[in-house]
Amino acid sequence: MIPECPPGRRQSEHGTRRTQDFAMTALRNATENDIPRITEIYAHYVRTSVATFEEIPPDAAEMTARFRRLTGLGLTWLVGEDDAGV
Repeated sequence: MIPECPPGRRQSEHGTRRTQDFAMTALRNATENDIPRITEIYAHYVRTSVATFEEIPPDAAEMTARFRRLTGLGLTWLVGEDDAGV
């Protein structure tokens, strides 16, 4: 069974998730302004799947700390963005 889609997304008849048919998704470097949406999306998968090893979704403060730690090391954090946002 495919879990429910995160808020702002819909599920196609084949179980794939997309905001609209043939939506163009652009990859870009994440910014701290993206943290609330990243936190929301990640929390969904922590709660509903085995895609992570976490059992409790981190809050925005923890995600911000992770973001700063990784980008401070020069690593890239990417997000996908389409007409509906991140």
